[in-house]
Amino acid sequence: MTVLFRLCIRQFSALLVITFAISASSSAQLPTEKYRELLSQLKQGTTNRQAKELIAQCATEYGEYEAISYDQPVCSRYQLDDETYLILKFSRTKQQLCLSPDDLVSSSQLVRLDNLRGEIPVDVFDSIRVIHKSPKPSPYGFDPVRLIRAVNHLRSLGKNEALRRLRFYHDMAIKDNGRSWRYDLDKQRIFLIARLLFIRRDGRSEMPDMRIGGTAPDAARGDPSWPLFPLVVSNDIPFFMASGYSLAGCAESPLAHLKFCEGHCELRRAALVPSESPVVTVNKIYASPEWIALFRKEATGGSSPSVDSLSRYVLRWQAVKCLPKPYNSGINESDFNPYCSGEASAEQSWEKHLSKLGAAEFHWNAKMEVFEVNVARPRR
Repeated sequence: MTVLFRLCIRQFSALLVITFAISASSSAQLPTEKYRELLSQLKQGTTNRQAKELIAQCATEYGEYEAISYDQPVCSRYQLDDETYLILKFSRTKQQLCLSPDDLVSSSQLVRLDNLRGEIPVDVFDSIRVIHKSPKPSPYGFDPVRLIRAVNHLRSLGKNEALRRLRFYHDMAIKDNGRSWRYDLDKQRIFLIARLLFIRRDGRSEMPDMRIGGTAPDAARGDPSWPLFPLVVSNDIPFFMASGYSLAGCAESPLAHLKFCEGHCELRRAALVPSESPVVTVNKIYASPEWIALFRKEATGGSSPSVDSLSRYVLRWQAVKCLPKPYNSGINESDFNPYCSGEASAEQSWEKHLSKLGAAEFHWNAKMEVFEVNVARPRR
């Protein structure tokens, strides 16, 4: 059976097709007051077009991300907030690859990781939650702050316990493909955590390749300029710099990564504590000699945006999402996207955004693990 994952960012989308079976089992709907009105509106017979409009009004941060399972019945999944997913089942009106706007909702359901507490030991549940909230290896929806939190949390537990809990999450993610799809349990989250959580004992900075697909750009294996690729870390802030993947064959298991870390690595010596604003940091990254050298090699001509411009876009958008409200709200990410607006316009939009931020300065609150805006002290 085929599953089509569609990650939509306004006018720009990437398609990822993988294969798995969907389980017939279902979990109990979570009674959430926050989404009671949304569920009441998603009645049987609501069209797919109407459902998307309702979700967009309710989930401004996550509602555009949609995953589709072409099992029987066809389902779509939306992330409403950082813990809640909406599962819609459909009655098809047309037989085609993508869901039709006129396909009809037959049922709706909310699911959260909390639904699975019964199979997760009490003493490890908080760790599974923080791993589950950490980002996948994808530029779209990547959240540096959540990766920092996962790495710092697991580091505090010690090496053996950190490895045990990462393996526990892996086993949960592969136990039942249908359930993993519903709850978005993704074992590939482990790759990015491991790259930051561990350092090699032999003094080398390069971590093993993540063999999960070809990337743009393609940093050479073992290149000391990009030891954690596709992550680039500056001022203790991790960004996902690859603008996309091309997939073929079977992806490597993250357990191979964990085995390497167990035998050849130790935990990082200090927690991640960002020392500068993420917006300032990304500007420094793509002004660095390493970035310029890599993208001089990778730049492409023609009408399509260069890999350089696409990678700048994904870093910029990740930096903006790190900022506290209202500095990360009401922003149209397609303005930064060279596919949507062209390279020159995307650069102009970024400069305009920097101007809007003005003199605002951002610092890392290590206790809360969030970026905050500096508040000027009143003069006496």
